[in-house]
Amino acid sequence: MIYHIPCAGINSTPCTGTYVGETERTAFARFKEHTATSTNAQGNFKSAMLQHAKEAGHHFRREDVTILDHEDNWIRRGIKEAIFIKALNPTINLDPGRHTLSTHFDSIIS
Repeated sequence: MIYHIPCAGINSTPCTGTYVGETERTAFARFKEHTATSTNAQGNFKSAMLQHAKEAGHHFRREDVTILDHEDNWIRRGIKEAIFIKALNPTINLDPGRHTLSTHFDSIIS
């Protein structure tokens, strides 16, 4: 599936940060992976979502996860993820996904 997770912000202050990703697992399992506390050698979280939460003091809620699309085929799922990343322009993603789309598609996607 391709999913979208908005940042819940802090207290009553909303955040405009969002994340788009893809997985063959369930949304719940992937959310748990995103919120795991593992870090890399530099001390940064391996999850862009958790790094954002740490730096901004924000949090993410499992109930805010939205499923954008379902795709069983690994290649097509990666392409769909790239399309949604380009269309929604999530601010928390660190990369464009597995596939980088040509700028020729910009006018079609936006």
